[in-house]
Amino acid sequence: MGNKHFKITVKEVGVVNPVETEYHGNIDRKGLIDFFGLNNSDVEWYKIKEFTNLSKKGAKI
Repeated sequence: MGNKHFKITVKEVGVVNPVETEYHGNIDRKGLIDFFGLNNSDVEWYKIKEFTNLSKKGAKI
């Protein structure tokens, strides 16, 4: 499993606005949910967006 890039948006109980954060690393979706505590009772909802690099052809180094 290679490094992945995620954007996580979390809305917590009693907080007006959702919070956005990003994660770069070697983790799967379940690990991400556990790491950020997204199944805790104080989380109203969350969104996870995974960014993928579909093609590395032609990448300049």
